[in-house]
Amino acid sequence: MLELEIPIKAISGNHRNLMKNGRYFPSKEYKEFRQTVEQYIRVYLPRKKPETGNLSVEFTFGFKDNRRRDISNCVKTIEDACNGLLWKGDSQITEMWASKVHAEEDFIKIKIL
Repeated sequence: MLELEIPIKAISGNHRNLMKNGRYFPSKEYKEFRQTVEQYIRVYLPRKKPETGNLSVEFTFGFKDNRRRDISNCVKTIEDACNGLLWKGDSQITEMWASKVHAEEDFIKIKIL
């Protein structure tokens, strides 16, 4: 089992900008979020090789404020940020649990069971 808590506010996977040609590209906020998550994983799990095989994963999102959030979009964003770091690809996740809680500080907790 692996457990990791990242002190960052989760964002929705819907952070994209539309270009004139009709294509989407990631927003600056989304790019910064992914970079921060990737850096945190590399620092705190420096020798971690991506998991292989089917995975069961539990996500907990802690938020300082009580705004309404769609946690399924938050899950997708953190899944994508962990590709190649915690697992080879998020298609390996065959079971998943997600919850959001009110907390003193923003965080994302990931448990690979």
